[in-house]
Amino acid sequence: ELSDGIRNSTADDDEDYNDSDSTIHRDSTDNLNSEAVRRKRQLLFIILVVVLVIVIIVTIVCVIIVLTIPEQTETETVQVECRIPSLSECGAMTSEFKFRALAECLEEPYHKLLDNLVKQLIPDFDHDMFSCHPQNVALLKLASQSQWLPKKRHALKVNYILGIFFYATGGPTTWLNPYGWTLPTSACTSWSRVQCDRQGNVVRLNLDSNFLSGSFPTELGVLGDTLGYIRLRENQMTGSLPDTFGQFTALVSLQLRNNKLEGALPTTFGLMTKLQQLSLEHNRFWGTLPTEIGALQLLLTLDAQFNKLTGKIPMEFGFLRSLERLNLQANKLNGPIPSEIGNLRYIVEINLEGNPMEGTLPPQLGQLKTLVKFCISSENISGWIPTELGLMESIDYLKIVSSKMRGTIPSEFGNLKQLRHLSLESNQLTGEIPPTLLSCTVLKHLDVSHNKLSGLFPSFLQNLTSLEELYLDNNSIQGSIPDNFCGHYQQFLADYCPPGSTEDDIKLLQCDCCNSDKQCKDV
Repeated sequence: ELSDGIRNSTADDDEDYNDSDSTIHRDSTDNLNSEAVRRKRQLLFIILVVVLVIVIIVTIVCVIIVLTIPEQTETETVQVECRIPSLSECGAMTSEFKFRALAECLEEPYHKLLDNLVKQLIPDFDHDMFSCHPQNVALLKLASQSQWLPKKRHALKVNYILGIFFYATGGPTTWLNPYGWTLPTSACTSWSRVQCDRQGNVVRLNLDSNFLSGSFPTELGVLGDTLGYIRLRENQMTGSLPDTFGQFTALVSLQLRNNKLEGALPTTFGLMTKLQQLSLEHNRFWGTLPTEIGALQLLLTLDAQFNKLTGKIPMEFGFLRSLERLNLQANKLNGPIPSEIGNLRYIVEINLEGNPMEGTLPPQLGQLKTLVKFCISSENISGWIPTELGLMESIDYLKIVSSKMRGTIPSEFGNLKQLRHLSLESNQLTGEIPPTLLSCTVLKHLDVSHNKLSGLFPSFLQNLTSLEELYLDNNSIQGSIPDNFCGHYQQFLADYCPPGSTEDDIKLLQCDCCNSDKQCKDV
């Protein structure tokens, strides 16, 4: 029993000990967990404090920035708006700018430029700040960019004058390539299609095929003492040319082809004494050719074809001692060809086709030793073909058609060794085709149709091996066509056609008078 009691007591003591040890272990674990939680809370608190401090510091810095430079920020905003104003809003030419407030921010530089630059260039400048006239829009643009532009007066002048040109010709709205023209830079450094010399003078303005509209601004003449080349071809410009063209004393080439320009040609053209090329074709110019053009001693090319010019060709054109090309085709010019044309020692081309000109062909044309191409067609031109035309030793293309020329074809044409194209159709020529044409060994095209030629068929022409196109129809030529005659030609038309052929058939055939065996038949 004692032994059992001791064992029981020992067991109880062990159980108490185990319970106590377990309790101690739990207390230790709880303490450790509590310590970890406490540390985490401390770390989170530190993080929150740091974030709060950073937020406070950032907020203080932002407040300091806002409080210390509010005026600078506002000024910068205005500068950006002024630098890139919506000048295109004036495209509809409204009475005043929609951005009146914007224009007002430019008042100081605007008036400074107006007083110190613009009024010296344009004394009659009469616009308020809100006018949509190109003169004023260009000034506003210059004022908005003045702080970035060079301070040299000459550079500002160039930018202003070209700015007027930009706005007068639809720059903001119609130009295909306005690159650089709206930037706050010198025109000579980055404006597209503007070329300057080393002194900053504009010498070339090339804006072909750029969808320019509007009229030619008179102010461009301010640059006339240096501007040598103006190319505005293939655009949509309208209106007339200003009298200020007399200011273009340095102009070498003026090319205005294929626009919608109209009005009379300025008499001041005669003051452009350095001009070498005058290209006015495919416009709507009317009125007479200014006699003053005869003073242009360096002029090489005068092209005014396809306009509505009237009156006579001035005799003063005979004084154009350097002239090489004269093209007045498709106008309404009348009167005779002035005999003074024979003084043009270097002339290469004369085209008067499609004008109701009168009188006879002057024999002085034979003096034109350098002439390569001569064309005329007018039902009012009559008389004999001057034999002196046989002296035009360089002639390659000779066309005298749809006139009332009578008499025979000059045998002197056999002297024209360079002649490749001879058209004399639709006249009243008589007689036979002269055998001397055999001497024209490079002749490729011969058209004498629709005349009153007679005699035997010119079979000798088959010996002219260079001939490719021959038209003899609608004459009174008789006789037979030799075998294989038309086999020499790419085009051959005569009054001798196979039975059953019609005029329409003839025009479609390569060898118009021949049957399938390349054989021609008698009349």
